[in-house]
This record gives sequence, structure tokens and C-alpha cells, in this order.
Amino acid sequence: MLTAVIEICVFILAGHRDRAFIGLCAAVNLMTNLALNLILSLTGWGYAGMAVLEILVVATEYVCYAAAVGRSGKLLGLTFAANLASFLIGVILFW
Repeated sequence: MLTAVIEICVFILAGHRDRAFIGLCAAVNLMTNLALNLILSLTGWGYAGMAVLEILVVATEYVCYAAAVGRSGKLLGLTFAANLASFLIGVILFW
């Protein structure tokens, strides 16, 4: 899935190269992306719904990552940046 690849690249570029962490990122990202798309396809929510769900995705991913490596503002910002990069690249490629 493209979003997982993009988000993992952001984490790797930021210095998170531990295989276990990258594996966690891949697994968590696949789960949150599938849940997001399933909810959007079943509900027909528009952009406002997608924005709310994206906030929940960032929060969920951060909690999972923080459980593995510890909580930090840097990790939260990086999780947000990875999701933003994935979203923007998706918009550019598929809009």
C-alpha cells in the first residue's frame, strides 16, 4: 500500500531505522488505513468526516508507536508529518 511506504520512508528519513519499529509502522499503518477506508466507504462521509478520521488515525498510530519507543512531542510531530505526507502525495497522484 502506497501510504505505508510513504509513512515508513518518512520515519526512516527521520532516523527510525530499527527493523522492529519499521515493522510496527507497517502493521499499524495497514490497519489504520484499512479501517479508515472501510469507514469512509460504508458511511459516505465527505471531507469533514475524513478529516476527523485522519485525526483519529494520527492519534491511534502515535499511541502504538509511543508504546514501543516512548512518548515524545517529536514522535507525535513525526507521526503527523508522515500522515500529512501520505495524504498530500495521495491527493497529488489520485485527485
